[in-house]
Amino acid sequence: MLKYKPATNFQLVFFVFLTGVFFLINPRVQAQFMGPEAYIDREGVWKSKFIAVCWEQKPDKYIDQRRFVREAVATYIGSEGGNSKYIFLETEEGVWPECNKDNHVPGIWIKIRDITPRSQVGRQYVRDAAGNKLKLKGEPQSLPTRMILNFEFEQTVSVKNLCFRSGLNLKECIEVVAVHEFLHALSFLHEQLRSDADPECKELWERKRDVIGYDPDFAETDYDPDSIMNYCGDIYKSPIQLSNTDKHMLIKIMEF
Repeated sequence: MLKYKPATNFQLVFFVFLTGVFFLINPRVQAQFMGPEAYIDREGVWKSKFIAVCWEQKPDKYIDQRRFVREAVATYIGSEGGNSKYIFLETEEGVWPECNKDNHVPGIWIKIRDITPRSQVGRQYVRDAAGNKLKLKGEPQSLPTRMILNFEFEQTVSVKNLCFRSGLNLKECIEVVAVHEFLHALSFLHEQLRSDADPECKELWERKRDVIGYDPDFAETDYDPDSIMNYCGDIYKSPIQLSNTDKHMLIKIMEF
């Protein structure tokens, strides 16, 4: 199975010379480049079942929409719904707090913007230009995993149309997109990038820039056309539908 590892500058130049493939690496965000296979990024797997979540904007707007997201994530991804061991930490009031920008604790930081939703893949670390984790006192330096969610879809009509075309209302659209992005935050990658994906599906997406992480792995699974991480399938469903493989990986992922 083919894997990508962080490389020294000499190794990177040599690899580019042999393959003609150029990689764009940024130490502050997840690497962005095309790759032949992806399911999970081993480098981004959260080893603790407790994950802090916070909002970058003050909690006085979109109160209902924030609740939709929190409840959907708890139900379909968190331990509350029985699909994983992950516990997304809440305050005593049962909400996700505002992010403390002076304290970059490891966790998922959510910003609300009317743009295409997205998330970094897995737990994030400070890295050098070659993608190697930088350490402080022998331990890798963590960064927040940043996510953008959209509660309006006024400027991103394409996403809204996909939802509405599948019969979803705005609330359901917010929920299914949030579940998809939270799986990215847990280190899930797009299923259609795998080398064993359906040929028509691969052809449709092969020219699209995407994130395959630092150490992509099939995780001992077959290609899953029904995964909520597969853009070649219909992920916009109500109620939200995780495939059997999605559920299996949510339980097994902490072992990687």
